[in-house]
Amino acid sequence: LLSTYGIGKDIKAEDWKKLGRFLLQKGLVSATEDGYAVLKLNKYSWEILRNLRTVSIPVAKTAKHQHLPLTDVQVPHQIPTPTIMVTLRLYQQGLSVEAIAQERNFKVTTIYNHLSELIALNQPVDLDSFVSPQKQPVIKAALLEIGMTSLKPIKDYLGDNYTYSEIQLVRAWLQRR
Repeated sequence: LLSTYGIGKDIKAEDWKKLGRFLLQKGLVSATEDGYAVLKLNKYSWEILRNLRTVSIPVAKTAKHQHLPLTDVQVPHQIPTPTIMVTLRLYQQGLSVEAIAQERNFKVTTIYNHLSELIALNQPVDLDSFVSPQKQPVIKAALLEIGMTSLKPIKDYLGDNYTYSEIQLVRAWLQRR
């Protein structure tokens, strides 16, 4: 069972309504017709969840002083796969990477791959909890200088004080979608 409790609590209700109206207008979700309009998944929704269809959601551009939160909130254009969402749920429960790996019978590197994907998709993963704020600018500078294609040249450049996982997570932060 996949729990989404707490995901999106940082987004205002009005913005959720705008998103719901957009999805309804595009036919990507349906609404019940029993007097209480509740959104429900339809054929297209399931295609999106299975990564068979992608959706681009327009985000309004406004000045900072206006109070239209969609300018500050980045709605993901892609939804993480169900297996990555399980990792997110366990992370949100406070489990360490090692504990998540053990719970899921995965390698630690797989969990770091999931966390990197979540960061790249603007999901609620705190980079500071995995990479110290002091290391982040150094890694960012190295990635921007050397390139983000391969981690090995960055690791060689930075040396033993930096792990592949730290570099991977910061790269994901730089590549956020």
